[in-house]
Amino acid sequence: MFKPRLLTVLVSSLISSGVAFADATTDVGEIDVLQIQAIGAGKIVAEDSDKARSQITRSAIEDAVPTQNPYQLINMLPGVNATSQDATGLFGGTLSIRGFRDDQIGFTIDGAPVNDSGSYRVYPQEYIDVENLELVFVTQGSTDTDAAHIGATGGNVGIVSGNPRDYFRIKGAQTVGQLNMYKTFARLDTGKILNDTTTAYLSVSKAESDKWRGKGKADRLHIDAKMVSRVSPGNQVSLGVNYNDATNHFFKRVTKEQYETEDYKYDYATTFPGRLTPENGTAQDESQLVDGVSRRDYYALQLNPFRNALVTGNGSFALGNDLRLDISPYYWYGYGNGSFGTYLREGGRNGDPAVAQVGDLNGDGDTLDTVLMYRSSVTKTHRPGITTKLTWQNDIHKVVLGLWYERAEHRQTQPFTKVDASGRPISKWGESAYALDGNGNIYQGRNYKTITTVVQPFIMDTMTLADDRLKVNLGLRIPHTTRKGTNYPSARLPEYFRVSRSYREVIPSVGATYYLSPEQSVFGNVTKNFRAPPNYTLYEPSRAKDIKPETAINVDLGYRYSGDLFTASATAFYVYYKNRQARTVDEDGIFQNYNVGNVRTKGIELEAGTKPINGFSLYGSLTYTDAVTDSDFVTHVRGKRVVVPTSGKQYVNTPKWLAAVDVNYQQGRFFGNFKTRYTGSHYSTLLNDESISGHVTSDISAGYKFPNLGYLKSPVLRFNVSNLFNRKYLNSIEGTEVTALGYGDLKGRSPSYMPAAPRFMSLTFSAEFR
Repeated sequence: MFKPRLLTVLVSSLISSGVAFADATTDVGEIDVLQIQAIGAGKIVAEDSDKARSQITRSAIEDAVPTQNPYQLINMLPGVNATSQDATGLFGGTLSIRGFRDDQIGFTIDGAPVNDSGSYRVYPQEYIDVENLELVFVTQGSTDTDAAHIGATGGNVGIVSGNPRDYFRIKGAQTVGQLNMYKTFARLDTGKILNDTTTAYLSVSKAESDKWRGKGKADRLHIDAKMVSRVSPGNQVSLGVNYNDATNHFFKRVTKEQYETEDYKYDYATTFPGRLTPENGTAQDESQLVDGVSRRDYYALQLNPFRNALVTGNGSFALGNDLRLDISPYYWYGYGNGSFGTYLREGGRNGDPAVAQVGDLNGDGDTLDTVLMYRSSVTKTHRPGITTKLTWQNDIHKVVLGLWYERAEHRQTQPFTKVDASGRPISKWGESAYALDGNGNIYQGRNYKTITTVVQPFIMDTMTLADDRLKVNLGLRIPHTTRKGTNYPSARLPEYFRVSRSYREVIPSVGATYYLSPEQSVFGNVTKNFRAPPNYTLYEPSRAKDIKPETAINVDLGYRYSGDLFTASATAFYVYYKNRQARTVDEDGIFQNYNVGNVRTKGIELEAGTKPINGFSLYGSLTYTDAVTDSDFVTHVRGKRVVVPTSGKQYVNTPKWLAAVDVNYQQGRFFGNFKTRYTGSHYSTLLNDESISGHVTSDISAGYKFPNLGYLKSPVLRFNVSNLFNRKYLNSIEGTEVTALGYGDLKGRSPSYMPAAPRFMSLTFSAEFR
């Protein structure tokens, strides 16, 4: 009697994992998704996983502002603490789950990894238009066995794109809002072509928005495309392309003192003080303040131009009645920089041993000056990879044997380029007007190449027992990671050297789900997670020699209920996080990564959602997290060992309490949504001597679905308001520190933050033509 129940959950699980078997996605999965979307405003489904897992579906995504990024979409889910620098989502944001940062959480798009291959950082504003999303899922603690990650100690997030439609259509949407914000979106679906075997779509969007504080804007061009071909019964191939070209001005990070004493919209300087007139034989210094304003603080120099492309493929082939082969190649390309204003001294050491003296920068014929420059931290990445899985299944076992391979080439430079008379960079990409050294070479702040190779075999066995009541999962993956670094002479590291480090880990997982009844189940899971040290540790003084990989043992125990009126889950979790890595500045002012001890985290995550009742559906989540540092922090100041008593302190950037409520209404052609979220106070220093307070924020959306009019189908008008009550608070911790006030000989350093964006309103009209 449990088989129909399990079949329904299995179909939804296939959809949520992005697996599209030949006919299931269109004929069964699409119907199932429509049923699921009605639960909890689209923010909860009847999960069958043996680990903590949550997701948002298409109906919840449709409530969002069309420019929003995945962080904003998942910020109501349990365990998730997500922020954005502005309401539109075009400028990015921060994320933590159970206290793990975004660079400790694996991110995929249709199964392909998109974390930075060197630092594991995530840039959510780059990835995919929300109009093309089917769902986003979050595995809060246990990283999936077949996931393509080497940097995920804190679980994973999967972004799943929707498939092309089976019918021809053109969809358009226009969004306008405050701050000169707009987004124009257009998508063409071909319908069935090539003897009804293939469907495809192509979408293009253009979005812009001014910053809400200071000057500057976000400017984004985005293209998504996907093709799905059912080559024969049981066999399917697909191809996806995502392309992004964006230029953002940075928001200024602020200290707590600046937030409390400066204007709420305090940001980079909006007026440029001007350049000094070059004069031969005179030592000129452009680093001097002009009426209290620094030239390098001018907003036009704080730029982040970046282009990236992701190509994903999947081939799913039936090799027999019980054997299937899946091949999923991908290729990631990224190029761009984060740039700031800075000063460079002609003919000098510039604070670090220089490869050669810097030449004449301002053209006055001498090398005596300190000159304003534009410093670009350029990164260029080529990242091909492939995952291959062979699946065998009978009445009891489903065995998956697979291999993930990736080779990522990460080229990182830091040229200094010239600034024009108005204070703007001559090349925003840092590709011309270079500062040269005395030998005529480009003067680089850093200059290295990292090649990271990953070979990860894995095996999983899912056993269905006890008349389909019990499902047991056993998994094992063994990632072998090799980082090979080449340092070319630069100002910071003048010597040429090569360094190589390898990391290998055996990562088991075991879990089970048991159905007490068709509506009720209990589950449990124990998984080991792993994170190889970031690539930049190769170029620090220790050359990553003494850095051990981070590991985390994650334990989930939970209960789920899915009935006629509501769906709910409760998860108790425990995490033992070992060899935590932290980056600090040593006594010589050089950044250095250390293993700084262990963290123990325990807590509970609750979520529930109702089916529509008289047009209303509700969703709520509640999270309690107690994350305690196990070890004291040890550092050295002027040769003296300093032990900072961090043991027993609450771990940084981990609110003890998170809560969210979402009320959704739809009756006839009218629909509306109200959501509110509470984030508890959390610390920004390991010593717990500085924190930001808890806050509540609320958003609403409302709209009307007009009747079809000839070829114009599904016209919808939607109104969104973010931060409805215009709350002002510190929204995110951007940079944590050991101590803000100082301890013994260790000086305090101020953590940095981002203030919350004020109330923001937007209006969207969308329609289809078919």
